[in-house]
Amino acid sequence: MAIKKASFLNLCFAVAAAGVLAYVAGYRPFGLGPDFPNYEFFYDRLGSGSFSDLTSQFRFEPGFLLAAQYAKVILQLDVMGFVAVLMFVSIAIKLYCFSGLKYPLLAFLFYIFAWFPVHENTQIRAAFSISLMFLASLQVFKGRWAYFALLSCGAYFFHASSLIAAVVLLVSYFLSRFGSVFLSMAVVFASAILFYMFVGVFSGHFMALRASYVDAVNAPTIFSGVNILGFLFLVASYLSGSIDTVEKRTYFLMACFSFSLLFGFYNFPVLAHRPRELLLVFMAFIAFDYKLSYRTLAQAVIAVALAGWVFYRGISMGLFSG
Repeated sequence: MAIKKASFLNLCFAVAAAGVLAYVAGYRPFGLGPDFPNYEFFYDRLGSGSFSDLTSQFRFEPGFLLAAQYAKVILQLDVMGFVAVLMFVSIAIKLYCFSGLKYPLLAFLFYIFAWFPVHENTQIRAAFSISLMFLASLQVFKGRWAYFALLSCGAYFFHASSLIAAVVLLVSYFLSRFGSVFLSMAVVFASAILFYMFVGVFSGHFMALRASYVDAVNAPTIFSGVNILGFLFLVASYLSGSIDTVEKRTYFLMACFSFSLLFGFYNFPVLAHRPRELLLVFMAFIAFDYKLSYRTLAQAVIAVALAGWVFYRGISMGLFSG
């Protein structure tokens, strides 16, 4: 009886938390933020045309286009209602994915402070796509490859960059199962050299890609607070011995890959920033999934500092204003 009561209370908390955060993401009580006007512009011009009309008029992925059209034409939601519903589902999925961790509430709070400002509150397509990739990662560990493929496809149709997450997830899982952590890390960071060489071979194509993103012409800041704290967290986690399961090693290596891609594509910002943002978020699964002790104190403190720093930077960059 006590277990059922606890489960019910956990469910109530999850629904309430998802509802409050979805309201913030959809109805913008603190301000529109930098990206929301673009979604308003798109939603206002969304009609009841065919699927081919949608894909020819708008640059967004087909899954997002269909969801937006259904919300506007069938459900008759305004853009804020549509975003609120979509982000409620996104947050609820993440809460479910964290529920199996040692400290699910701490993992959820880490995600909210570190990634909610830039994802659910700003990049809503990426936020929903990542939630599906979170689910997909759980299917990998259970050997449910058909579900993994289905969820990965769903994520791709909401944000194309999720393809990177799917590939890195599989590679990290393979390395986690068949190699030591040290050997796996060596493979991951050696890949930075391969990425750099790859860019050199296809530099003409990537220069054209860079030119198409006029808002991302500056090289990434290697020694930013996020990068420094994220790297220190990985080091502390490795030294503490808390990366002791296939699941943890997989997420650990995905975070390592985020830095590998950052270094490898340093001269091509759009290819450096996006994968780092996409992959580093999987750190939420290992931020607090260990027994809190003197041995793991350093990584816990660094995780709190990372979440606090990213949240502060989100506010100072105007992600909750405008």
